[in-house]
Amino acid sequence: MTAAASIRSLADELADVELWDNPFYASLMAVSGYEDAVPDLSPEHQQEWRGRLVSIIVRCGETEPEAVDTDSSVLLAAVRDHAVRSLAWADSRLDEFSVTTFPLSGPSRMLLVASRTRLGDPASAAAYLTRCKRLPAHLDQYTDVVRAAARGGLLPVAPLVEDALRQVREHLSHPERDPMLSRQPPEGWDGAAAWQDEVEQVIRDEIRPAVGRYGDLLAELLPRSRPPEQAGLLYVPGGVAAYACSVRVGTTLPLDPDEIHRTGLTALDEIEEAIAGLGRDALGCRSATEAMARLRESTLSSSNGADAIAHAAAAVSRAEDRLAELFHDPMPPPCAVEPMPRHMAEFGAPPYYSPPARDGSRPGAYLFNNVQPGQAGSWALEATAFHEAVPGHHAQFSRLQLLPNLPLLLSSFNVVPHSEGWGLYAERLADEAGLYSDDTQRLGMLSCAAFRAVRLVVDTGLHARGWSRARAREFALSHSPMPEDFVNAEIDRYIALPGQALGYLIGQREILRLRDNAQAQLGAAYDVRDFHSAVLDHGTLPLTVLRRVVEKWLRERQSVQI
Repeated sequence: MTAAASIRSLADELADVELWDNPFYASLMAVSGYEDAVPDLSPEHQQEWRGRLVSIIVRCGETEPEAVDTDSSVLLAAVRDHAVRSLAWADSRLDEFSVTTFPLSGPSRMLLVASRTRLGDPASAAAYLTRCKRLPAHLDQYTDVVRAAARGGLLPVAPLVEDALRQVREHLSHPERDPMLSRQPPEGWDGAAAWQDEVEQVIRDEIRPAVGRYGDLLAELLPRSRPPEQAGLLYVPGGVAAYACSVRVGTTLPLDPDEIHRTGLTALDEIEEAIAGLGRDALGCRSATEAMARLRESTLSSSNGADAIAHAAAAVSRAEDRLAELFHDPMPPPCAVEPMPRHMAEFGAPPYYSPPARDGSRPGAYLFNNVQPGQAGSWALEATAFHEAVPGHHAQFSRLQLLPNLPLLLSSFNVVPHSEGWGLYAERLADEAGLYSDDTQRLGMLSCAAFRAVRLVVDTGLHARGWSRARAREFALSHSPMPEDFVNAEIDRYIALPGQALGYLIGQREILRLRDNAQAQLGAAYDVRDFHSAVLDHGTLPLTVLRRVVEKWLRERQSVQI
């Protein structure tokens, strides 16, 4: 086997190992072959998964790509980095004690997967039934994992436990809204009636009681959970090391939290200066603080969910009309704009992007919160749509699925600073392309960027400096126009998922740095479409590897000019 083939084999093996460990992720990414499976949280499974990752890392170190084969060198570096980050996340143990309404694990994740499941034929319906039968044991495993972590001093944060308990109780009290029961069998299937009866019986008699047992544990843990004054990882055993792992996963870089904190403060000063200037011209405001206060007030009187989702769809369509100016072929298909699952919308989840099914059975979709639109239905409507759909995540991930030779590891696995850095970059790119409809929406773009800087300050403040939940909330409200409910949900997200929010601004800054360098080096020969191909077409990469890819493209372009 050639070195290139060996490296490709390692990439495919790693993708298989990760999907075997987390078949829910496979379903969300519409990777076939895992529709009947559930995550196995047993110590035996976790030990085997860890051993397989270590084996891949060892073999990466033993493999040498050919000197002229840059693609294989990039892939090898990405494989090793991915495996190391997976181990770092496991070492943080956050999955064991981060109780939240955010769909990271447990019932919330299960319901999100169910809401995005489509049953197109009897085989997929049979797989769904098998998964349903396996879910009670998985939910009980998850409950046991959270219980065991608490016994070892890894306790969740009380306000987040309260929210999760309320979500569980709300779900159990409204069976008619259960997304698991809303899956319909294929039309014309003669086994549909029996299938429906069996699915309903399993959900009613086994799955919902297992969700109830998880809720009972939350009620038991609530009095012992960490108070909001101790929301950060500093206050749990091994928390400093856990946060270092989280920073590594969220940024792909070994950054110091203090450095990240200072970067956030500096960026925030720069963005607030821009907000002050545009706010003066557009709204007659005397300062950034006044401009942001005006935007926050306007959120309360924003349009209803139906109007907001229609306006979001119009913004996406407007951006799609300009795609050829920003990208070379292949062009992604249109992005659907749809309401998000109700169980998430009612708890204030922000809009997000759901990638297309690889087999074409489900389009990529911008899932909009039409129950509580918030700023995404007001001054941040267009910035959010451009981030999540076009020229953001839909242009990014749908494009990757159109590149036939790209390994699954690089086309379907998220690397936060690359993917979310691109999403934030896309908000600014849309402005450069003249896609915003007015200066209020442009202020929304700047305000969204300010909040990404706030994230650097707040995430590190919570987990590296011991900030309380209230102090983090106060800082975010003082430096952004985000409505109070959104800020509360965001702060809880950073508590439950440390490090993830760091990747947005850090990734965007790296993409902009690479672009500025390319423009300076190439001059009149620079074409933004070429740069975007260099950034996107090797798949989702850690920032160190992305840097190598773009620098190689730049050298090649320069050699053509000579």
